[in-house]
Parts: sequence; structure tokens; C-alpha cells
Amino acid sequence: GRDTIAVRMSDDPFVQSLIHCCGYPLLVSSANRSGEASAMSAEQVLEQLDGAIDAVVMGKASGTQASTIVDVSSDKIRILRSGAIREDDIWRVLKEEV
Repeated sequence: GRDTIAVRMSDDPFVQSLIHCCGYPLLVSSANRSGEASAMSAEQVLEQLDGAIDAVVMGKASGTQASTIVDVSSDKIRILRSGAIREDDIWRVLKEEV
């Protein structure tokens, strides 16, 4: 329902090699439905999204929480979802870079 997309870079070596072999970024869904609990394993992804996705990388997430989502699509930067990267670290880096 938004006019934006989220960009994420996996730190998983298999996923990185898959992206490299394709030669271009992959357009993929989140591992859970909006508003639902974050799926941390392939089985949890399939519980929520089976039939709605074409494929899933089997395995378990290396992280223990969802990604932090930062909206930089306008002059007002907003944190849409808190996650693995702490909000104060984001604000500190943005302040240093701006």
C-alpha cells in the first residue's frame, strides 16, 4: 500500500552467491505478511506465505529479529520499524553523514 520499496542486502553467503550468479538484484517479498510475526525459519515462512511465493531459501535466519526499516523517501527521515540496528545508532550515523 505504499509508493516505495525496501532495499535489503542479505549477509548470508548462499544468498549473496545467488544474487551474484543472477547478475542483478532479486525482487523478493518479506519473509512474513505485513503485521504478522517475523518468520525466522523456512518453515515459518511457508506457514505464512505458502502458495503466495514461488520459492524459499531453506534454512534459518542468522539474526534474531527483523530488519530495521528506515524511510528516506522524503526530506523527513523516519524509522518505520525498529529491528537489529538500534535507532540511536542510525540517528548518530545520519547526523555524521549530513
